[in-house]
Amino acid sequence: VGSRVVELLFATFPAKSIAPLKLELYGPQYALFATSVPSGNGASNSLPSLAAFVEENPTKQGATLEHLQLLLQKGLDKSLTGFGYFHNLLLDYTSIAKPNDIRSFLTPALAEHSLHLLSTR
Repeated sequence: VGSRVVELLFATFPAKSIAPLKLELYGPQYALFATSVPSGNGASNSLPSLAAFVEENPTKQGATLEHLQLLLQKGLDKSLTGFGYFHNLLLDYTSIAKPNDIRSFLTPALAEHSLHLLSTR
């Protein structure tokens, strides 16, 4: 039931509104960034993407990958592969993970869930 509520939130609200929730899914260190931060040009406020945060804080990449792997494994165990927000988490993981990490963790884990991944947007 909770995953359906999260899916509804991600589908209903604009990206700007759900960005703080999405940041918290990346790990506890991102709760500090759940408020808007100034962008580089100072013209508007925006939340940092996962790739941008890891690029600015490379020492956090290991903890972030570990947290995302645990979260993704729980999602795979619960067959959440039919939900769009789970696809977004997979995309975010692959955007910061090294190819060897993707091959060793995701490839075997996603093999049995590939039909769900292909059948959803």
